[in-house]
Amino acid sequence: MGYNVVKDAKRVRALIGLAIDVSKGFYSSLSGFENLVFCGLLNWMTLSNAKGRAREVLGMMGPEDLKVSDSLFQQNIV
Repeated sequence: MGYNVVKDAKRVRALIGLAIDVSKGFYSSLSGFENLVFCGLLNWMTLSNAKGRAREVLGMMGPEDLKVSDSLFQQNIV
């Protein structure tokens, strides 16, 4: 391909993609909110923007009393 992985890191990442081993139950340990935020982060959104968009999407989907938890992010895991 001819890309420098340091200088062209963003382009290289876009080309190679990302594979995550989900066999250990990573996704099942996340709430719906956390899954949406995680997807946003994978798509280069800032944490703040990803959280905002996740809240917006969840607000479109369900009951007004839907609990939005961001415990994963309060623990500084991401």
